This record gives sequence, structure tokens and C-alpha cells, in this order.
Amino acid sequence: MVNAFWLIPAPPLFGALAMLLLGRKLGRNVVSVLCCATVLASFVMAATVFAEFLEGGSAGIDAVIGSWLPSLGAEWGFHWDALAAVLTL
Repeated sequence: MVNAFWLIPAPPLFGALAMLLLGRKLGRNVVSVLCCATVLASFVMAATVFAEFLEGGSAGIDAVIGSWLPSLGAEWGFHWDALAAVLTL
């Protein structure tokens, strides 16, 4: 799962999108549970990746999502190192 660390922000983004589109149609209790569940899922993913990162002792991992400025060779993505691991928790 260390290679999929860039998926950690996905559950809260999904929850925000669901609340934007369906928030008023769903009940207040459903909205509360859905929002808390997405943040909890993100935390569980982050804790899992953090534990695997500590076991592996890796210096850092990069996940390139796409190119930002192709003429300059700049890429857009995520970098996971010890500092990012601690701050994610």
C-alpha cells in the first residue's frame, strides 16, 4: 500500500463531492456518518502506509500524476518521506 499513498486524500474528496451533490437530499444523520467515515477511512489508509513506511526504511517515494509545465519538465504529483508520513497522521 506504500505505493498507493497518493490515494489517501481520495475518501475526503469523495465525501465532499457526495455532500455537494446529495447533501440536502440525504438525512442529517447520514451526512454526519458519511463525512466522519470518509475522514476515518483516510486516517486508516495513512496509518497503514505509515506503518509500512517505517518497516521498509525507505528514503522517500514519488508518485508522478502528470506533467504540469511540459516545456520546463515540471511534473505534478506526491512525495512521501518521513516528514510527510508524520504530518499525514
